Amino acid sequence: MVHLVGDPIVLMRRALAGRAGVLVLDNCEHLIDAVAELVVPLLAGCPEPRILATSRGPLEVDGERSVPVEPLPVLDEFGADGAAVELLFDRMRATGTSQEPNSAERAGRAAGGWGHGHW
Repeated sequence: MVHLVGDPIVLMRRALAGRAGVLVLDNCEHLIDAVAELVVPLLAGCPEPRILATSRGPLEVDGERSVPVEPLPVLDEFGADGAAVELLFDRMRATGTSQEPNSAERAGRAAGGWGHGHW
């Protein structure tokens, strides 16, 4: 763990000053107010970088542009695993988790739910 001394916004401004690029703030829905309070002074102090914040709702800051993104389908048009399930398995494999759903869980998902097991 790194311990930083000083105002985090000032430190971030220094790190971003004069740089073009994208600062990604993911999964902001749990901290919308705090992220908005961070974004406004960051952009005021260093307008070069762009900020991409993912959230289920807007930050409601000046200049914000919202782009709605639909959820990935659980099942494809043939009833097989859809993009959401494939992405889940891909992420599980990337972390070394090899557990896959059993037939009862797959049947539950095909019936419109995720089944009763954890995978």
